[in-house]
Amino acid sequence: VIVQAAEKGDWTTETMNLRQSSGVIVGENSREILVLTDALICKEATHWKVTFNGKEESDAALKKQDKNRNIAVFSIDKKNVSDATQKRTFGNSNTCKRGQVVIALGYIFGYDDGLSYGVISSKSQEAVFDDSQCQVLSTNISLAEGGTGILVNLNGEVLGLIRSDILKDT
Repeated sequence: VIVQAAEKGDWTTETMNLRQSSGVIVGENSREILVLTDALICKEATHWKVTFNGKEESDAALKKQDKNRNIAVFSIDKKNVSDATQKRTFGNSNTCKRGQVVIALGYIFGYDDGLSYGVISSKSQEAVFDDSQCQVLSTNISLAEGGTGILVNLNGEVLGLIRSDILKDT
């Protein structure tokens, strides 16, 4: 999932201040699909759209933003998303082991549809926030500055979000 932001609802190159971030579908209800992504996409933007699998596009609305963790959740009207796109499988990042092969997908090199692979190099780091902390899976996968994406195991199960800045402020 790629989330794009613009200051205006006009998506032409001349009028938009475009920012992009990778995201992942994390939930749904009877009306909407929920996408989790980096909150930097929210900065100075008033309009968002989401592209699924490089094909389906839909307008998105900001549902909630957590400035401590720098994540955001967007809502997409469920009728704009195919059944095949709505399917996703989550893995368990707690059971990952050092040396396990993982795949990085998304905006990891500064452009859409980046793909790389590597191994989990550490599980010992934690990111500390004002109100909580979380475990960080470190890998040997190189990212562009500001790179975002999702980390999946070899079964295609989502293990977490990729953020190049997660340990810079901790």
